[in-house]
Amino acid sequence: MYTSIFNIMLTQQMFSLFCQVKMEKRSLKSLTIGDKIKMIEEAKKGVKRKKDIASEFGIPASTLSTILKDKDKILRAVEEVSCLPRRKRFKASSFPEIEHGMTKWIKRVRDYNLPISGPLIQEKAAEFAKNLDFTFQASSGWLEKFKSRNGIVKKIISDKFGLFFKCTPDRTLTFKGDTCQGGKNSKERVTVVVGANMIGTEKLKLLVIGKSKQPRCFKKKNVESLPVTYAYNKKAWMLSTI
Repeated sequence: MYTSIFNIMLTQQMFSLFCQVKMEKRSLKSLTIGDKIKMIEEAKKGVKRKKDIASEFGIPASTLSTILKDKDKILRAVEEVSCLPRRKRFKASSFPEIEHGMTKWIKRVRDYNLPISGPLIQEKAAEFAKNLDFTFQASSGWLEKFKSRNGIVKKIISDKFGLFFKCTPDRTLTFKGDTCQGGKNSKERVTVVVGANMIGTEKLKLLVIGKSKQPRCFKKKNVESLPVTYAYNKKAWMLSTI
């Protein structure tokens, strides 16, 4: 009987200890890269003890020791990518040469205010890999991880635009901290009028409105008939007469 009571008390103590350890683990603070940089800077000053620095950030001294051990890697990563201080974890790429080349390429392209898309990044990364003789696949999974590691997001280019058929896309992939501006829009445009019923079984012939009565391209191609109804006016706009 005494043995049974002892076993029950021991089990209860072990359970309480397990819960306490579990709660302590849950209470550990999740650090951002910015927090780690602050700790590295505080330790570099040499004013505070490492134990005190760890206490201020709510982490064990062993965690601070690990951060200081990896400080060169952390600082080097932040120099390459300015948005990293807001991230909690940083996982290096398996192909750092491609990663470095792609970030430089994106910055250079955005300097000219040219739009960038995901497929374009994948195509360029595959080209880099081929030139470096790497066995590398620029998959959709790689693209998402690449954008996440380097803080690349989709933004709307903040230019005025109309229905211009020579315009470049109004969305691009760029870095979070960059301003998003496009180049000057082409003024070449046409107006297209479409009409159909809700289920798409009846469709009207397209009405295309251009600027010229006989566009030069029609003459060059010897166009005698069009699959659309064509109209024109000076500004290629819809008019009540049309």
